Amino acid sequence: MDLSYRQTVIPSEARNLALSSSGPCRVRIRAGEAPAVKNYYVYIMASASRVLYTGVTSNLERRVLQHRRKLLGEFTARYNINRLVYYEVSSEIVAAIAREKQIKGWSRKKKIAVIESVNRDWKDLSAGWYGARGGVTEA
Repeated sequence: MDLSYRQTVIPSEARNLALSSSGPCRVRIRAGEAPAVKNYYVYIMASASRVLYTGVTSNLERRVLQHRRKLLGEFTARYNINRLVYYEVSSEIVAAIAREKQIKGWSRKKKIAVIESVNRDWKDLSAGWYGARGGVTEA
């Protein structure tokens, strides 16, 4: 049995490298072993006034933090979209992207219905993930 190792850059993490100072995320995989199953998340975030944003990511905690720190896109920063109100998990990136596109095509009324089916009070599902300041740094 060959126990040699090879290093692999995880492609889904590559887009997050610009926000990480630690460099590429590398995983050691034994020759002949299958890599661990990765999860992908389709999520909906909202502002206090309920402006909605739908996205997809492989690292939900990091992505929510990026939104809170206004590191992603003009739209979410402009409307202060910082509350995670809904998410789904998939083990297939193609399925997650298709679901994101499907949700983005829905009417606002349908998006609100799916959010309220699991989160009637629009609570921030990421509350408590980042400590007392919620991951937001002082300006």
